[in-house]
Amino acid sequence: MSPKVFSLHGQGLKLDTRADIESHLAAVDPTEIEEIHFGGNTIGVDASAALAEFLQKANNLKIADFADIFTGRLISEIPLALTAICDALKDKTSLVEINLSDNAFGGRSVDPIVPFLTHNRSFQILKLNNNGLGPAGGVVLANALLESAKLSKAEGKPSNLRTVICGRNRLENGSAPAWAGEAFAAHGALQEIRMPQNGIRMEGITALAQGLAKCPDMREIDLQDNAFIADGELEGVEAWTEALAQWPELTTLNMSDCVLSADGEVPTIVTALAGGSNPKLHTLQLQNNNLESTSFMALSGGIGKMPVLTRLELQWNEVEEDDEYIAALATHLKSRGGKLIASDEDEEEDEKEKAEAAAAAKTPTAGEDSTLDELTSMLDKRCLDLTARRVFYLETWQFFTSAMFKFGFDVDEEDQATAPELAQDQESSKIVQVEPFSELSVSPLLDALPPLISYSPVSIQLSSKNAVTSIARRDLFDARFQLISAGAGPDGEQAPLPEDDASTSALKFLESPSDLVPGVYEGGLKTWECSLDLVNYLDGVAGSSEGSYFVGKRILEVGCGSAIPSTYIANRVFHEPPADGAEIYLQDYNASVLELITFPNILLAWYMSPASREYQSSAEAAEAESTLPAADAASPGELQITPELKAAFIASLEKYKLRLRFFSGPWEELTSQLTSGALFDIVLTSETIYRLDSVPALIALLHAASGEQTICLVAAKVLYFGVGGGVSEFVGVLESERKGTARTVWERTLGVGRKILQIEWHPDAFLRLA
Repeated sequence: MSPKVFSLHGQGLKLDTRADIESHLAAVDPTEIEEIHFGGNTIGVDASAALAEFLQKANNLKIADFADIFTGRLISEIPLALTAICDALKDKTSLVEINLSDNAFGGRSVDPIVPFLTHNRSFQILKLNNNGLGPAGGVVLANALLESAKLSKAEGKPSNLRTVICGRNRLENGSAPAWAGEAFAAHGALQEIRMPQNGIRMEGITALAQGLAKCPDMREIDLQDNAFIADGELEGVEAWTEALAQWPELTTLNMSDCVLSADGEVPTIVTALAGGSNPKLHTLQLQNNNLESTSFMALSGGIGKMPVLTRLELQWNEVEEDDEYIAALATHLKSRGGKLIASDEDEEEDEKEKAEAAAAAKTPTAGEDSTLDELTSMLDKRCLDLTARRVFYLETWQFFTSAMFKFGFDVDEEDQATAPELAQDQESSKIVQVEPFSELSVSPLLDALPPLISYSPVSIQLSSKNAVTSIARRDLFDARFQLISAGAGPDGEQAPLPEDDASTSALKFLESPSDLVPGVYEGGLKTWECSLDLVNYLDGVAGSSEGSYFVGKRILEVGCGSAIPSTYIANRVFHEPPADGAEIYLQDYNASVLELITFPNILLAWYMSPASREYQSSAEAAEAESTLPAADAASPGELQITPELKAAFIASLEKYKLRLRFFSGPWEELTSQLTSGALFDIVLTSETIYRLDSVPALIALLHAASGEQTICLVAAKVLYFGVGGGVSEFVGVLESERKGTARTVWERTLGVGRKILQIEWHPDAFLRLA
């Protein structure tokens, strides 16, 4: 475990005395801790006092997770223990998130939290879910937040509070006005509010709408199971209809079980949404609201004004099986790669899909076994139908999953990730030797591809166009399948690979629960959030420029991984008439990442573009694709890798004058290769500043690749919990080396913030290159 994270989560410990807890804290340096997780244990008064002394020294603490820590404790114990913990945290300016959920405070035990809420005005995320607060306790905490906002205003400082999660607390009408009409309105910069199952009625719901309307940056709202109307009066619905127009950034709205309609009339909320009140909305939940076909007609008619909506939940309304508007909604959402859930069957299918994904990570029972005879049988299957193929892949992967557990591996099926996680067992770093520097040519990369690759869409919201684009990305399970099937001998015997073999290395880290092992594997097999941010930003820049923005440019993507930005750029180049071409250099630490993920994605970018039309219309392609769906980046599919396709791709590179180069190995080696070469027009990197000790080498490479006119963009999270890096740390190193400054050109502040920085190099930093 990282020295920055201390966790006893879920261990069921009964920590009564100082000695009980000090035995766990003795080997931990509080000055290094950034996250602490105690949920799922029970902490007494004396143990809390010892913990508080530890917390007082934790001046870098960012996440404090104390959910479910008082199970079995007396009501007389809880205030004392809570006072010790909260008082130790109230001066922590580094704190980002505090979680006190699932602790049965009740209204009698909330007072110890008040000094913390009032005095600490640094934290951004407050989680108080399922605490039994009641109206009285809710008022106490809401007033504390209001006082915090007033103190910030008196000091001339903006509020840092962004997220409040306070569901299942019986807040009711008695406290709703205090929360929304006063506290929420006073903070003003809130982005996420979740208050489900609080028994709030129409008057309280109206107050919430009026208060939250003063928070124009709202992104996510969950008010499930509260009542918007009463006795035929629609005041709550009308108030929320007016408020929707104040939230142009809203992405998620849950109003299930909220009684939006009394007699089947179309709620004005539905009319407003269908009219485009919230164009960035991607998830809308309206279950069990007495909605009828007229509401579905409104939603269907307005689907074009909800351009990024991909999930709509309508079950338990008056849904007829053959409703034409339900069918139209389902078709629209499916075309976007989304889903409509309108019936119990839809919900069961959704749950089944989730269960199937979870099954891939489930350890088989002791009696379960798989043999290589079964594997050979699977490999001999020829499923021409796409659905059958994907079922086959799932069955085959479940076989491999069982095998991996026998080797002591773990399984993580996620293609897309949010934040890197260090390997818990650093012994895994012995599996692979440090990657040597090398350049991989296009022809060998083509030859390394299997006869068939499977892909799925990555959907990216484009702010400048208020639309969504899809990029085809190779499936991780398909890469796994390629690696494992390559190791099977002609008679089904598994050929043992040496421990330092690149394929063994890639397979090991495809299965690892960690996202990176420093100096061994740097997370390139997964797609990280900030790479999508780069596409969004680049699309806006390209759209505001004259001509073909990327044509004629030399572009370098550092730490490319799945290379979503470069894939987007290559696709744009292939959409332009052949002209001056472009050069795209892609670098990743691991050669296996370039082979398994990066290059296939670039190939898919070509195939999804007009540049491949000549091949697709050829007799060879028609024969190869006759049993597969047409190429569509917005839908899952498969691509047969034939000799004709390879030749067509090479021919397109020449025709469009697109030069591709792929480099693996340490940044320092590539830096030395670039010092005497031509500079780049655009240099990109995303999610590469998570580890502070690697930042100097990254900056050196970015600088070596840049000239005075180079656009150099770094996309990253503001904080990387548990691994040490972040935007401020990166900027600090950049400025300390006196090479340049960083300007924020794009920012997302919801939750753990994300930024895109443009580096402005100091002119004198280039003198030594002359």
